[in-house]
Amino acid sequence: MIFRRFVIIMLLILMVITAGIIGYSVIEKWDLLDSLYMTIITLSTVGYEEVKDLSTAGRWFTIALICGGISVMTIVFAMFTTLILEGDLGDYLRRRKMEKKLKTQKGHIIVCGLGELGEEVIKNLKNMDERFVVIENSQEEIDRVMISQGEFVYILGDAREENILEKANIKQAKTLITCVGADSQNLFVVITAKEANPSLVVVTEAIDPSVKEKLRRAGSDYIISPSQIGGARMASVATRPAVVSFLDVVASGGDADLHIESVPIGKQSSIAGMTLAEAMIPKQTGLIIISIKKNQTQQFIYNPSSQTILEPGDEIIVLGQPDNLLKLKEYID
Repeated sequence: MIFRRFVIIMLLILMVITAGIIGYSVIEKWDLLDSLYMTIITLSTVGYEEVKDLSTAGRWFTIALICGGISVMTIVFAMFTTLILEGDLGDYLRRRKMEKKLKTQKGHIIVCGLGELGEEVIKNLKNMDERFVVIENSQEEIDRVMISQGEFVYILGDAREENILEKANIKQAKTLITCVGADSQNLFVVITAKEANPSLVVVTEAIDPSVKEKLRRAGSDYIISPSQIGGARMASVATRPAVVSFLDVVASGGDADLHIESVPIGKQSSIAGMTLAEAMIPKQTGLIIISIKKNQTQQFIYNPSSQTILEPGDEIIVLGQPDNLLKLKEYID
């Protein structure tokens, strides 16, 4: 819409200038430069001298050009003002800025769908200070969520379409979360996303638990059933409220002084090949080691012993303060 308005504005301006050039060329027999110069100073009403003496026909044409030019420029000004007042220009510039930012973004999370579940997802991602982009096909839904959650990067479109995922820079993304409200749509998103980036980690909502196997075969790495999770959570709150409250705080980042974080061990890490006792992570960083996810087996070792060997590709699950988490990342590099 905004592009079409800009085209109309430019065409109107070009039409008046072209009419002026043709008129002076035909009536006064002037060359292109003189005709263009006379047209510009006439339309801009700067008051410079005429290029050459005008004939009677030329003067009448100049009067007509001024009247026509003023009318056209009034229309152009009104259209441009409308773009600003209606917010179209601001929205266009904002989208262009977001698209430019997305082209350089790496290791981000793509969230598809802004229903109740999607809103909770981005709320938690914001709390954890994660970089993410939202794909949603309803501008009204985006505006609604922005009122409650604040500004975020988004793309207006259907996440099932490959070109929309490409706009979200899916090839450089680390994770995709799809919760578009229907299992069939989630299935299409998973298939399209995995084709675009086979190494992408995909988290999928499953409204009907019976479709989990289909989603898994399509490429979903993690499948979440809100009804099952909700039931388990309600039971846990009823029986272990303090534990659930604690886990909510550390998992969502709601408490700025306490976080659970997963930190991978790279091939060139200074602690690769060491035992936990040799690495001395708690002593060096002040963090508590909860678990280690082994790269070879993808299994978790809970409360690992001091003789557990830290291998490249393993992930250390730790609990502690944000400053200490930064210390760990610097320490193991």
